[in-house]
Amino acid sequence: MDAENLRAHVDSHEGANVITVSARQTVAALVRARARAAGSVCLLLFAAALARPDDLPPQHGSLEVLHTVPLHQKAVALTVDLGTTATPAAVNGILQTLDGHEIKATWFVTGWFVRTHPDLTKKLAADGHHLANHTDKHPNCSAVSSARIEQELTTVEQLLAAHNLGMHEPRHFRPPFGTYNRRVVDTAAGLGYRTVIWSATSADYEPRANPERCRQTILRRVKPGGIVLVHATATTNRMMEGLVASLEKQGYEIVPLADLLHLAHVEMAEQAR
Repeated sequence: MDAENLRAHVDSHEGANVITVSARQTVAALVRARARAAGSVCLLLFAAALARPDDLPPQHGSLEVLHTVPLHQKAVALTVDLGTTATPAAVNGILQTLDGHEIKATWFVTGWFVRTHPDLTKKLAADGHHLANHTDKHPNCSAVSSARIEQELTTVEQLLAAHNLGMHEPRHFRPPFGTYNRRVVDTAAGLGYRTVIWSATSADYEPRANPERCRQTILRRVKPGGIVLVHATATTNRMMEGLVASLEKQGYEIVPLADLLHLAHVEMAEQAR
């Protein structure tokens, strides 16, 4: 997502029957209810409920789109989109805030950002943050061919590889503008990516966005297992300290997306005993 009109995530787009994590919560409930009787069957259901591309090969035709993660623990994933509105000053400011709180985030990089700011991209990885894919040129993936989507994703991989960098495993992909359909998700899955949207965001990408209003908007939408989306803009830089402080005051742990998934795996495994 960038300064173009923000489009809320699509739960049903062009006929796609999207399976979100909320649907998996039903599976999780069944796992907990039958844990004592089902034994190994329970573990299989648990693994399927939060299967990752590096756990199981993507199945053709499957739709696995993350909006939230089934988790009772007060933890959220912080994700930052690095599209054409991202500025070095904002990225460095956000990094400084996160470093002060010992927080790591997942940064969805575009090819444009890697080309324009290679040293800053390397700094993100060197500082322990996770890199994920936001396409090369930020197209509406629902409106382009599967071949174009593949090109968009693999180009980012190649650009990172040229700097001895790579995607954090499991690999995640966020479609620009949050738009997707069955073909988009299948194409990404074929390359080993899980498609990720968000559960809490704001209009922080708008030139005249109010930092305090953006902070409050996100806080109203945050729940355990949520995926927070921000953009590397001056607005986000100004609100980041307040956002992090508010979340921590409420008892939330702020982690990269992969860590949030791990917490969910651990929690479900404990509940299945």
